Amino acid sequence: MNFILGSGVVSFASRHILGPSYKIINAGPSRFYNSNPAATDNFIIATDQLKPIESILTPLIGSKKSEYNCAWSKFGKIIQNFNEQDCSSWLSKIFGFRVPDHIIHVLRDRMQFQVYEHRINNLYAALFDQHKNEIMNGINIDQIVKIEPHRIILKDNVVEFDKLISTIPLNDLYKLIGYTDSLSSVGVSVIKIKTNTLNFEGFNQLWVVDDNIPFYKAHIIKENEYLIYFNYKIESPGLLLNMYINDFDLLTGVWIDSAIPSGAVPFLKHLDNYGIIPVGASAQWDWCMDFSSCLFRIMQIAEGVL
Repeated sequence: MNFILGSGVVSFASRHILGPSYKIINAGPSRFYNSNPAATDNFIIATDQLKPIESILTPLIGSKKSEYNCAWSKFGKIIQNFNEQDCSSWLSKIFGFRVPDHIIHVLRDRMQFQVYEHRINNLYAALFDQHKNEIMNGINIDQIVKIEPHRIILKDNVVEFDKLISTIPLNDLYKLIGYTDSLSSVGVSVIKIKTNTLNFEGFNQLWVVDDNIPFYKAHIIKENEYLIYFNYKIESPGLLLNMYINDFDLLTGVWIDSAIPSGAVPFLKHLDNYGIIPVGASAQWDWCMDFSSCLFRIMQIAEGVL
């Protein structure tokens, strides 16, 4: 028997691609996509790596593709092309001294790309509807006492597994297997506003380099509506944003603790002994694992590569 530990969008995508031989262990709703708008990047990057499974995903993600463009915001100007110095400054603004070494190289290719037409939160809602009976009638994470190599110890039972795909945050998985590691992270406040005073000059997302501006990212979700990102908890977002943005309506906001993994990406080979395969940014403690990368990793599991 095989299991998928977690019930976020990566879990449901794993179940959809791998089929009914994998059973979902419910761990609660997604921290990021159980809302509209989603509390993080909400697109699926269209890459050549995903072409082999496009036919499986097309009913859920759509066949149309569109351009998505990011740029730097610095000194009141929008800069389109990748700049390593600006990127380093921006990453230090988010992570401080715990910038993962590989991120700057990944971001070189994250300035302009194509995305599928449907958004991740819509995919999450559709897959949840398909599998809600399974997760409601299956194992709940609260029933797990601990996880041993190829065995899940429940409060009233023991189940054995061949593979367990873990999509929960790595620090939560470590608690279940009794493993200790020092994992650092950054919390994120996401504030939604409505205004007609911002001009992104056609870009979808701006990465704010300036140290004197407290938010590090902003992106447009529809006409005159934006999400603004801070790497700390905001007590009075309206008062704070009023110093930088003129004439806006504060619509909503959310704080997500430990939203972004920081520091060096941990070595996870020891999980092989358990039969555990982590999939996801928090599950692998790697911020660069966007949703398309997760889908490709699931493909590798399906093909027996992992």
